[in-house]
Amino acid sequence: MRLLAQGPRIVSGARTRVSRAQRRLRPIGDWLFGPEDAHSTWLKFVPTWLVLLILGFITTYSRLPPGSRNVLWAEDGAVFVARALEGSPLASFLEPYAGYMHAFPRIVASIAVNVVPLAYVPLALTVAACLLTAFVSAFVYILLQPRIPAKVPRFAVWLGVVTLPIANVEVIGSLANSHWYLLVGLIVVLVTSQHHPAILIASGVVVALAVLSDPLSGVFLPIVLVRLIALRSPRQLVVPVIYLVSLGIQLEVVLGSSLGEARALPTVPGLVRSTIFRVFLVGLSGESGAAAAYLSWGVLSLLMAIILVLTAVVWTMLRGGQLGGLAFLSTGTALVFFAASASIRWTTKFDPATGITWEGSRYSILPITLVLISLAAAAAVWKQRRKSLIVGASAGVVLIALLSIIALPDFAVTAREPQRAWVAEVAEAQQACRTLPGSQAVGLPIAPGGWKVLTTCDVVRGAR
Repeated sequence: MRLLAQGPRIVSGARTRVSRAQRRLRPIGDWLFGPEDAHSTWLKFVPTWLVLLILGFITTYSRLPPGSRNVLWAEDGAVFVARALEGSPLASFLEPYAGYMHAFPRIVASIAVNVVPLAYVPLALTVAACLLTAFVSAFVYILLQPRIPAKVPRFAVWLGVVTLPIANVEVIGSLANSHWYLLVGLIVVLVTSQHHPAILIASGVVVALAVLSDPLSGVFLPIVLVRLIALRSPRQLVVPVIYLVSLGIQLEVVLGSSLGEARALPTVPGLVRSTIFRVFLVGLSGESGAAAAYLSWGVLSLLMAIILVLTAVVWTMLRGGQLGGLAFLSTGTALVFFAASASIRWTTKFDPATGITWEGSRYSILPITLVLISLAAAAAVWKQRRKSLIVGASAGVVLIALLSIIALPDFAVTAREPQRAWVAEVAEAQQACRTLPGSQAVGLPIAPGGWKVLTTCDVVRGAR
């Protein structure tokens, strides 16, 4: 309990009776969730958020080659745009796909097809997906301020989210995979304590969109229940209530649909190797660096990665007060989430012993971000305990330099361009539909090869 007592107490003006269990759990809650935000006016955080939002969008958008920005990618077109073109937004909104409700992609697709000319709908979706990544990364920077006051470590977290080297072909600029970034926002909301009305509203929107988009958000239910028990302020009810209501809707919608694609259950050694490689080693060196390290040193590279991260986490827990709680909660959640998602979708390619490359890098986005938050917490503790400004900032600077280096080899997305431009496909379909009946089915090719947007000539002819 001496370790837990180091965390700052959350101040609340409410004088209410609390149960004995709540009194016992509150020190743990303070350690896990830290102090409430102390923003007194919007000027405290909006300018910084806007600057990071703009920089994040430019960074994320620039990762896509110009020829691939007006390209529909997989489910973005074949599922979300195709259903939105049918003109039934409510039915589409409550329709599961692959075991997910996908609220955010369906909302954006429905707006895009009704506002933007059909020939430029892919560009609108790309911009929306990049804006979401930029919004979440900037919001995470703001949310973490009470827990990590040091700016350099928080900037490292922001940089890591917008340049995630594993978020390559299938994630950047893709609505279908936007829920992975929403989950990043969700878990950071859950491990921080919001008080300012504007931040509470934004947190509620992020939580609702994340939970209504991805049923894997149910993994965080234990954290939400602990938050409820350890409440110190009535406002702290907002996030848990929104989470629970949204999770109930998500589960009701996806009930009976299939989420899993696993052909077999993972073995314990395979799951351990996969977790260390896909989360810790890739997080520390990027996909290219992790592959090179594993091919050169094998299991030794995995041991080095896990020892390095766990040493930083344990040291932070022992020396950092509430920062130790943040490191503990972030690392533990990273392990649990990856193990759960990998088990559901398990294939032998998850295990680096049988496949270095895979098509599931999206499953590592949240765990790697959480490990990065743990390392940022360690850098903040280092800064707190060093009197010299240069020495204190060194850990955060090294972390930023490391992230910049590992992002470079996997920064640009190079496999998103189809054989023909979407503008040309739409123009050709409109030309062909001039002599065809309105009910005639039309398939507009998208990326990757073999995917199409299925619609009708009525829709194509009526497109702006």
